[in-house]
Amino acid sequence: MIEGLNLVQLAEEITRIENSKKDSVAPTGKLEMIPVSGEEVALEIEDGRRERYGIGSIAHEQIGDRLGKPRRYYEKMRAEAPELLARNVNTWFERQPEKRLVRTLDGNVRAFLSDRYRPLDTFMVTGLFLWQNSTGISRAGGGRSLTGSGTGRGWTRKGPSRPGESWMKRRRRISGGGRRARGARRCCSSSCRGN
Repeated sequence: MIEGLNLVQLAEEITRIENSKKDSVAPTGKLEMIPVSGEEVALEIEDGRRERYGIGSIAHEQIGDRLGKPRRYYEKMRAEAPELLARNVNTWFERQPEKRLVRTLDGNVRAFLSDRYRPLDTFMVTGLFLWQNSTGISRAGGGRSLTGSGTGRGWTRKGPSRPGESWMKRRRRISGGGRRARGARRCCSSSCRGN
């Protein structure tokens, strides 16, 4: 979270992030973890040319989770035996070939995700937020209805939020109660109805 920035500084930081990020979809056979400088490891990605990136803590967690390695063991290898970690990860990358989305920012891997993951970046979300605020649409909205103008998707607001209402409660209220089919009985007991 970025704190203490005015709107101009925030826009500059978001633009910097947009320009320095890179997403690559690569098969695990084109990824290689290598030990560097003592206790650290890096990830090399062959995407036309080989590029080396540091690995952030969230990406380490995602790599370990994806390969089925217990977190304590993965962190122990990372701290005490980075060569073993690199050999271990590279072996499993070869044995379990799949395509992965590798997200980088400022020369570091920030995420290791499924190739089907659809990124929603700060730049896109902020642009939508600023567009909504510039057109006078707020969360309380007053029941305004939008159909596709400016968003690229047809969507409609079906009513204002109530004070203190979470987005999930609002969604259930609008859709008719959540997961159950319309008209279906909840339960025979009044204690289950939430009354």
